[in-house]
Amino acid sequence: MQGAILQEPPWSELRPLFSSISNLMFYADPPKHSHMRSLINKAMSARMVERWREHIQSIVNAQIDQVIEQGKLDIIADIAFPLPMQVIADMLGVPVHERQQFKRWSDDLADFLGNPPTLELCQRLFQSIKDFTHYFRGVVAEHKANPKDDLVDALLQHYGRDGSLTEEELLMNCVGLFTGGHETTTNAIGNGLLALLHNMDELQKLRDNPALLTSTIEECLRYDSPVQFTARFARQTTEIGGKKIYKGQSVMLMLGAANRDPAVFNAPDTFDISRQDNRHLAFGQNIHYCIGAPIARLEMHVLFETLLRRLPDLRLADEELTWHENLSFHGVKRLPVLF
Repeated sequence: MQGAILQEPPWSELRPLFSSISNLMFYADPPKHSHMRSLINKAMSARMVERWREHIQSIVNAQIDQVIEQGKLDIIADIAFPLPMQVIADMLGVPVHERQQFKRWSDDLADFLGNPPTLELCQRLFQSIKDFTHYFRGVVAEHKANPKDDLVDALLQHYGRDGSLTEEELLMNCVGLFTGGHETTTNAIGNGLLALLHNMDELQKLRDNPALLTSTIEECLRYDSPVQFTARFARQTTEIGGKKIYKGQSVMLMLGAANRDPAVFNAPDTFDISRQDNRHLAFGQNIHYCIGAPIARLEMHVLFETLLRRLPDLRLADEELTWHENLSFHGVKRLPVLF
């Protein structure tokens, strides 16, 4: 958003919103970014995330138990949304009865991150951010009184102790973790299962050889990426692919297109669960590589394995699919299946 616009009413009233959002880790540059990320990396490492496997398995089993007698389910509403939502909420100490309200708040942030920022959207997000951070002040207070060895505690280790993490940074990154912790994973699950169900030969290959599950998940992430683009500002004038990019220019990075690049991937438009050397960019790259990638992969691995085992005849229902109206966060609203 250009600074001049923020000087004009009613945009000028939203300046605190953009100031708050600038404290999100994925908007920060080093050294601020490096410090904030190092605090969360410890709690989100592959080794630490593995401790959640049993809990994830119990959530998946419970969700399938609720629908297994029906012979049908909506992958999004029945599994792909509640699974990552419950996991990140548990990681952040959010009680069950508060999660639907949190979903509404995080939807506003996802709309802002993935669509052009209209005045109405920004005004709605401003209120959601205020409600979000107000709630997390209570969560932080509870964690100070009763440490829980979770993501909030990982941040609290430095907040207020050495001045390296401000209250605004702490609260906004709780907001960012909650939104990022379920929004993209829901879409990754839905897109991945849709790709498998559209390619029944590949699904049968996986059923015959479950050892392909890891490469299957990576191919799902490449083939139909849950995040289609991200953006960066050039810190200095440079040249990429013969095109000059000037300092201060905004550059749109099309992750979905990069994951179908024929210069990198053989037969890029083919869904191939046996694909090797799958250097996709579904989780981004470099210092802003998705910090939640280990937990997203684990959730997908547990869920896909359980669906193959418990619902072996899974197939698409004959219903037209509709997609979320978000330019970046890419996924279906519903995914009805039969079994």
